[in-house]
Parts: sequence; structure tokens; C-alpha cells
Amino acid sequence: MNRRGHCLPNNALNWALSFLLKRIHIVFLCLQVLVVSKAAGEEITKTVESGCSVSVLSQADIGGGDTESCVGQCFAMVGDALSYLKKTDCSSSLIFIGKGRYREKIVLDLPGLTLAGIGRDQSHIVHALPAGAAASYDRDGWGTPGSATVTINASDVVVRNLTIENDFDFLRNDGLEKNNPQREANAQAVALLLDSKSDRVLLQGVKLASHQDTLFARGKRAIVIDSMVTGNVDFIFGSGQVWFENSELISRKRGKAISPGTLGGYISAPSTQLRDSYGFVFNHCMLGAEQGVPDGSVALGRPWHPTRNFSDGRYADPDAVGFVLFANSVFGAHISKRGWSSMRGTNKDGKKTLVFAPESARFYEWNNRGPGVHARTQREREFGLENGGPAKSNMLDILRGYHVADWADGKKVLEAGSQRME
Repeated sequence: MNRRGHCLPNNALNWALSFLLKRIHIVFLCLQVLVVSKAAGEEITKTVESGCSVSVLSQADIGGGDTESCVGQCFAMVGDALSYLKKTDCSSSLIFIGKGRYREKIVLDLPGLTLAGIGRDQSHIVHALPAGAAASYDRDGWGTPGSATVTINASDVVVRNLTIENDFDFLRNDGLEKNNPQREANAQAVALLLDSKSDRVLLQGVKLASHQDTLFARGKRAIVIDSMVTGNVDFIFGSGQVWFENSELISRKRGKAISPGTLGGYISAPSTQLRDSYGFVFNHCMLGAEQGVPDGSVALGRPWHPTRNFSDGRYADPDAVGFVLFANSVFGAHISKRGWSSMRGTNKDGKKTLVFAPESARFYEWNNRGPGVHARTQREREFGLENGGPAKSNMLDILRGYHVADWADGKKVLEAGSQRME
């Protein structure tokens, strides 16, 4: 009804509702920007005034004239928004991503960037590319990192409230016989690559989805909190130092049948350099599985010794002595009684005949629970730091201190997470 008590016609009523909903949407966007910016240590007024905040809306929204919902400049693709921000003189910047599936392959190489969606079930960045077709995207011609949907190659990057996915059809490919000409031999499909220049990267409220090699960490420090990582083969791997807190690690089924008593999946494959005191830390995490993943068929991890060039040949890196710690976490029934597994590496003769046993790596379990926790005396030894004595209950605090040194925002996030879970 209008102010005189008369009923509005349908077209006027629809216009009024549309106007009101748009205004509510604008307020919601601004609140999201404020929360993200505050959490990242930014001043929102400074960011907006300097043109350092931009929005990405779906083609449908822009085509329908919904540019009123934009915060700052408005773009249809994340890559276009990133290109715009690179031309500005912003020490920190924000890309806000609206609802939709943005099919693109992007590299976030802008320090101080925050990429924020409206929820991991609503904002999606998706691409489909296996390693066998991705060599041209990597500086060294290596298809695995080249396949990444999103690459982060800068410091102080924050990603919140969205999904990053590589939706290459791994299951179909995995179900083909090895001699099938349609089968892709290199089926690794990375969703997120933390590249060599990445450090102090925060992923919060995100979902990383693929099958084999979902998250490739070959940079420095990162925190993954309140998030989900899904995959089946080595789906968290690399030499980086990543702290996972209050997150879900969901093992996915294979495209081929898994014989009873055999392994069909591996959660982690660290290649931590021996000079580094730690690699992957999983604290207060939940290890779950999709329907169809057999009980006892997934290993916690296996030691990855990447093949590298040396003065006397090309072979498996002997200094890649992986570090993984699972602490205070819940293991589902899909976790193998053996816990960990071995992994093959390249010998000096070029053949993959080396076998690296889990006992040779730095693999640790502490204070976990659930049906997938089994007695493993060889894995129950106390873990310690370089030049450190026996580990006590405060060892996690020491590790956390190492991880967030000179990283104030990371320290705040982990402290808040610990308080919440306790």
C-alpha cells in the first residue's frame, strides 16, 4: 500500500521490492567488505577512497544492469579485476566476488591482496585442466603446477569464503584401462598452487576441490582454517609450511575399483626440506570420506622425494625429508591401520626403483581419536624440533610460534581458532 492506504499495482510493487532488495544487497556487500578488510588489517575507508576495492559479478548480473551492487569498479571476471588493481598504486587491495561460477585460470601475484566471496557454496572459481595438458603454463614446463586453477605467488594474500576447484574428470579417466588411448597418463589436477614467492597466505572459510594433487604447497608459510580440502591421491603435497586448523580433509572415491586391503588414497605427500623444522601441521582437523571410500583404504601420507637435477645426475632429492603432524584430530574409518605408506623415487639410473619408507620421514601422530586411530608403535614416538628435546604438550605452541613469527594477522587468527575450539 502507498502512503494514502491505496494498494500499489503489481508493477509498482515489484519495482519497490526490487529496489529494497538491491539496497539490502548493497548493505550486505559493504558489511562483507568491512569484515574482510578488518580481518586482513586494512582500513576500509582508505581502501575504498583510493580505488583499491573492486567487485566481480556474474555476467547475468552485469547484463541485467545490477552494477548498483558493485563495491568500487565492477568486473565480470576475476582476472580482469586483478589486471585493473595491478595498474593502481595500492599497498593492499580487495576483490569481492559475488555469487556464481567463474570459469577461469588466474595467478594472484599482487602482495597484500584479499580475495573474498560470499560463501564457499556460492562463490566458485573453477577450471578444468590436467597436468598432461598444462606444461606451457609453468615456468619450468612442469604440468602439475601448470594445471592449477588458482596460483598464489605473492606475500600477505588472503582468500576467504569461496571455492577453488579443478573439475577435470578424474573419475572417468581413472576408470579407463592404462592402454586406452583416451586415458590421460598425467591426471594430476591442482586446484590451488602456493608458489615459490608466497608467504603469509591465509585461507579461511574456503573449499579446495579436486582429486589428485588438490593443494600444491611449494612456497613458504600458509594457514588454512575453517576450511575443507577434498581429493584422493596426494591431495595435500609439497615442500611448503602449512598450518591446518579446524578444517576438514575429505577423501574422495576412485574411478577404478579398490581391492580389499589395498590403499586407494593418500592424504599428504610432503617433500619438506631437511633444513626446515616442520612442514604440514594438522591441528583439530576432521578426516572424513565420501560415500564409496572403503574402510582402511586411505593412508595419512607418504614421503615424496621429487626428482631434481644435481651435478652427478637427475634423481630423487635425498634432502626432501617430509614432515607431517596430525594432532588433536578425528580419524574416520577410512584411515588405514598402517597409517602411513611408502613412495617410489627416481634412482641415479633414471629408473623409479628407490623406495622411501615412512620410517625415514618425519611423520607424527599425537592425541588423535576416532575409528581410524590404531596402535602404531613406530609412529607414536614423541616429535621434536631441530635441536630440541623431547616434545611435551606445549610443543604445538612452539610450532605455532615458529609459524606466525613476524606474521601478526596469522597469530591473531590461530589464537582465535584455538580459543574457539577449546
